[in-house]
Amino acid sequence: MAAMMQRTNNFQWGDIGEDDDLDILLPPREVIGPDENGVKKVIEYRLNEEEKIIKVTTTTRVEKRLLSQRAAERRKLVFI
Repeated sequence: MAAMMQRTNNFQWGDIGEDDDLDILLPPREVIGPDENGVKKVIEYRLNEEEKIIKVTTTTRVEKRLLSQRAAERRKLVFI
């Protein structure tokens, strides 16, 4: 696991002090989708209380809503 974290970020374990935030070692957040069914996945990595890396996958459904023509026109209005 330590080798994986060293490859994702160019940090050496000796460069990080005990008081430093270890979140910089985590892989970046990844957003997949939405696909043709409206399903979007978000993959995040976090540190738990024991400072072990856990993977959190969140799956949500995204709906596309259609507006009436008049509602779309109202959204384009600029108020001074």
